[in-house]
Amino acid sequence: MMRTIILQGQPYIVGLRWSPTEGLSKSAIIAEAIASQKYDRLILLDDQYGLADCGGKKGDVRALAAVIRFKEEGDLIRICMLRDEFSHQPFWWVIGLSHGMISARSDKLFDSLEEAKAFAQSLQHTLGIEDIEELTEEANTARLTNLLAALSRSERKALRLLPLHQDSHIKLLKIAGILSLIFAVCWSGSYFMEYHQQQERAEKNRLAMMQKEERIRELQSHPDRHFPRQWMKDSAPDDVLRNGIAAMLSVPLAANGWKLDSLNCSDKAMTARWEQTPFADYLHLPFAGTLDERHPQFSSSRHTMKPIPAHEGRTVESLFFQQEATRQLYAFTRKYALKLRLAFAKRAEKKVEKQTITCPWVTATWELSGISAALIADHDALANELNIPGLILKEISYSDNAWKLKGTLYAR
Repeated sequence: MMRTIILQGQPYIVGLRWSPTEGLSKSAIIAEAIASQKYDRLILLDDQYGLADCGGKKGDVRALAAVIRFKEEGDLIRICMLRDEFSHQPFWWVIGLSHGMISARSDKLFDSLEEAKAFAQSLQHTLGIEDIEELTEEANTARLTNLLAALSRSERKALRLLPLHQDSHIKLLKIAGILSLIFAVCWSGSYFMEYHQQQERAEKNRLAMMQKEERIRELQSHPDRHFPRQWMKDSAPDDVLRNGIAAMLSVPLAANGWKLDSLNCSDKAMTARWEQTPFADYLHLPFAGTLDERHPQFSSSRHTMKPIPAHEGRTVESLFFQQEATRQLYAFTRKYALKLRLAFAKRAEKKVEKQTITCPWVTATWELSGISAALIADHDALANELNIPGLILKEISYSDNAWKLKGTLYAR
């Protein structure tokens, strides 16, 4: 299906059948096109040609796809809204460029935008082009007007479709001879330079595409580089537990008339919350603490923990898969009759250079409660059980005579 549109008072045809020249001579291409008896017009470019059925239309007719090829740089897939010369009804045109050539699957027409989009997505999969550009009728007219204004004289001549139907073999030879002369002239002078410029652009586009593909492979092969990796160096949970429990057990249950209300400890600091008693000394708060001005019956003190060496050797490959990590943690809680709250978050994704990168690990938060004082007293056994790959201990807390552990879990 082919249609004609009018641009700047000139007819342009869309819907041609495009093929590579593949070393065929101009005479051979013309003879093959006439023999098919399906087409009455031909456009010859340097490395491909297009065939059209103009229904015997007289006068000059130009190929709109050639305008896109001559003046647009890089690979593209574009959906354009056009209007038929005769019916004035709108239709949608899909054009694709790949490596400096008009795609043989493109230059297609559709009566609805939905059909055009479906075909463009299929073409996108075939050509491996990232984006599909969609232009309204106004935007497309403005774009084409700018492209036409940028055409050189030789490019304008090359847009014209040549008639194929001849009355005799002699006329065919004349046309072939005229075409040969035209192309010989075009290849001289300014057109010769333009051809080489097009070749250089095509080579640059090819190299750019290769670099882009290499970059995509690099992004996909190292997805962990694009997500926070502090967990790989967080202190080992057994070290955090031993260090924290030792510090927390050294805190007295009462000091300066204040009784201990709660303790919270991380690998960085321990905070104690104190509650007043009838004997509370407000001038000398426990451990040089600070008074809660909104709730003066409470005060708090803070103690900086001694540094724990960073963990070495954590890698994505060392992590359990999510199912195995979950089983390991539940087996540990069952062994010591603990209560576990475990919640995995959705696996993170991130846009990097228009590529969707999926995080190679998934994160969960966990909380262990129901820990007995006896287990805390013998916390070495508890510490050893916490060495599950990807498990991070963030907080140890004591309140209302109950102990809790909180942290994060990383799994593949």
